[in-house]
Amino acid sequence: GRSLLEEVESFERCVVESLERKKRGGGARARMNLDFKINRYLEECQELVKRCSESQLGNFIQAEKERIQHGGVSEFYAEKRKITEYFAKFPNATNQVDVLETSMAKGDVTPAWRGEERQGKYLDLNALFNSFLNLKNINRVTYLEYLDNIDNLVGIDIAKVKSQLGYKTYLLQLVEYLVSFHNRAQALVVLDLKTVEEQFEENWGRGTVVGWERKTFKPIPTAKELENTLSSEALAKELVVRGKKTGGNAQQRAERLHFVLTLPDTLDGTTKKKLKKNRLFDSKDVALLEAKVQYLTEKLSDYIDATKTFVTRRQTRTLEELQREEEEELEREAQDDEDEDALYQDEPDEDKLVISNPWNLPLDYDGKPIPLWLYKLHGLGIAYKCEICGNYTYWGRRAFDKHFKEWRHQHGMQTLGIPNTKHFHDITKIDEAKKLFEKLEQSIKTKTFDQDDGEEFEDSQGNILSKKVYMDLLRQNLL
Repeated sequence: GRSLLEEVESFERCVVESLERKKRGGGARARMNLDFKINRYLEECQELVKRCSESQLGNFIQAEKERIQHGGVSEFYAEKRKITEYFAKFPNATNQVDVLETSMAKGDVTPAWRGEERQGKYLDLNALFNSFLNLKNINRVTYLEYLDNIDNLVGIDIAKVKSQLGYKTYLLQLVEYLVSFHNRAQALVVLDLKTVEEQFEENWGRGTVVGWERKTFKPIPTAKELENTLSSEALAKELVVRGKKTGGNAQQRAERLHFVLTLPDTLDGTTKKKLKKNRLFDSKDVALLEAKVQYLTEKLSDYIDATKTFVTRRQTRTLEELQREEEEELEREAQDDEDEDALYQDEPDEDKLVISNPWNLPLDYDGKPIPLWLYKLHGLGIAYKCEICGNYTYWGRRAFDKHFKEWRHQHGMQTLGIPNTKHFHDITKIDEAKKLFEKLEQSIKTKTFDQDDGEEFEDSQGNILSKKVYMDLLRQNLL
């Protein structure tokens, strides 16, 4: 027990030392590697605390007794003989172990990255993109379009696509990869997937999960009442969001929906067999995976944006430009390595330094103000106010451009009854948005082909007539 507590204290000191190094600055990659190491120290510490608790409860002692009974004594004497032989050969060797040094060595690891991830800068979704394209009835898109809509799962057809086993497999792999990337790139940021699951359970019970909305029937109507109150398409929708088959006519769909709504808590063999026969797919499991994807993509939104920029840059650069950028990136990574080495050099009394910020610049992740040139480059002193977002102010052009796809602007457009399409990018005034929407509607109407006026006919004398005039003359036998 005492040795375990000593190890716990050593890992705590490792965490403190790593945090002190992190405060000294360094490159982005160096800081990310430190976060990963700190997370490893914390995991080791938690495991040791758990073992200490088990030891106090007697479980650990019982496990040791069982190990000894199954040949542990022979292992003990074999280890003792090795130690005796070692110190007989090296009598001047120290018999003390530096616990702190051992603990530091356990956490001295760096995250493993794929080539496309560029040391944690970008996401590598190429394999998942191919899996997505291999799904049946899916629209063909480019990799950049896939990245743009990776979290837009509402528009995918439930019956044609989401009911496939391959779609669920794709979502499982996507969630697994996003969690893995997050744990490597942001090791100290905790993912609260348990809360996501709890909120999902609550929304699913109410039938309000976005894209999976379903009616709650109280009291439960009869099959005939369902057939009379709901259309055949509405019945099909209610069935498919519950993961049930949608075939047959309106009467059969109503009977199937009534059977699902009246299922008892305990099922007999006949009911289970009938339920299995009507089952299409696990709709709740698929909807939960979609909720996790939404949560994870929101957490990794900056990395997704960086990946889109990187993909666009590769598509618009020549081979020479790409090679030159690759060399510059390697130089920056080498500088990051130097910065990481600098983290391990002692710089006393740095905490006592007063950081000057006369321009009131935004603070960087290390608590220091960002450079003035960077502040001016991104226009962070320029305010953009959006009336559609409730007169919310965005600082800098990048934040302003990004907000058109965020929930606040989308909610404002939805309240106005206007679709949030690319036509309304840079539109922040409510009146301007309404006028543009009316203009677009009018333009669509004028471009719509009118068969009566647009379609032309020729009579026996070679005269060109519209369809309406031609049909009138034909009915009067004047042709």
